[in-house]
Amino acid sequence: MKILDYLSAKDTWKEVEFKALKAAVDFKTIIKSINATVSKLKNYRLFVDANKTPENEATTFGAFSKVYSQKLESVKNEILKTLQGLGHNYSSFDQYLSEASNVNEHNTRLNYAKLTAWNKLKGRFFELLCLVSNLSDALSTDTVKTVGEVFNQLGPIDIIHEGVECNIWTQQTFTDTISGLNARPDIIKTSPASRVTKGNVIEIIECKCVKNLNINTIRAEFGKAHDLGVVSSYNIVSYYEPDKKIVSGAKELGITVIPFRLNTKERKFFVNNPEKLAESLADDFKRSRKERHFFNYLEKTAEAAKMKLSHFK
Repeated sequence: MKILDYLSAKDTWKEVEFKALKAAVDFKTIIKSINATVSKLKNYRLFVDANKTPENEATTFGAFSKVYSQKLESVKNEILKTLQGLGHNYSSFDQYLSEASNVNEHNTRLNYAKLTAWNKLKGRFFELLCLVSNLSDALSTDTVKTVGEVFNQLGPIDIIHEGVECNIWTQQTFTDTISGLNARPDIIKTSPASRVTKGNVIEIIECKCVKNLNINTIRAEFGKAHDLGVVSSYNIVSYYEPDKKIVSGAKELGITVIPFRLNTKERKFFVNNPEKLAESLADDFKRSRKERHFFNYLEKTAEAAKMKLSHFK
C-alpha cells in the first residue's frame, strides 16, 4: 500500500484492525517456520545480515523482528514527510498519533503504518521461506556452508536433490536469454556452475504476492520460461489462494502454480504448526521436480509441431 493510498483509504477502523492482525499472524507464522526449518539444516548456516553473530542467525526470531522494526521506522518517516508535504505541521510520527481524534483513529493510523511495512517486506520473507524449503530437502554433505545476508542476491549454494548435485541462486539476472532481454527470477536451480546461464538452468521458482493471479501474469511467465531455454519445471508460488481455473490453465502451459497454504482453508493448522509450512512447500517442490510439467509440455509441443509440419512437405 502506497503512503497516499492509505491516507485516503475508506476502510473502517475495524477493517484496518483486521488486516493488521492478519498481517501480524502471517509475519509470526512465516518467521517461526523459517526459524524452525533453518534450525534443522545440518549443512547450512544462514544469517540475516553481514554480521555473522548468533543473534543474527536465521534461527532466531529477533533477527527478523529487527528487520521489520527498521522497515516500520522507515515507513513512519515516509508518512511524516508525506503529511508535511501536504501542509501538516507534525514534527514526529508520535505527534501525528497523539493528535488523533479518538482511540480508533489512533490505532488506525498506527495499523496502516504497520501494514505498509509488512507489505513492503512480505515478498522478501516469502522468497526466503521458499528458499529454505528447498534447502531442507537437500541431502547431507560433509561440509557446512555459511549463507550470509539472506535478503541479498545469493548463489551458488550447493545442494543435492534426488542424488543430483545442483546449485541454488536467488535474484540472479539472466543476460543470455533467447530474446536477448534480461530476466531476473526469484529462485533458480542450475547444474553445478560458476554463473547462471540458459544452458544450465534446471528449475525456476517465482514467488507472487499479487492478490489476483490472472492469466496475463501466467502468460508473461510462460514467455519468460521459453526465453530462459529448456527448464524441467517452472513454478509460481502464490501468496494468496489462486483461482482453480488459473491453476489448471497454467498447468496446460507447463507451469505449476503452488498455493501458499497459509492463505487457504488450511490456515488455522499452519498457524498452530508453523514448522509444517516449510515442509508443505518442500513437498510441493519435490512433487513438481518429479512431474516435470514444463519439460513434458515442451516435448508434447515439439511432437505436435513435427506432425503438423509434416503435412506441408
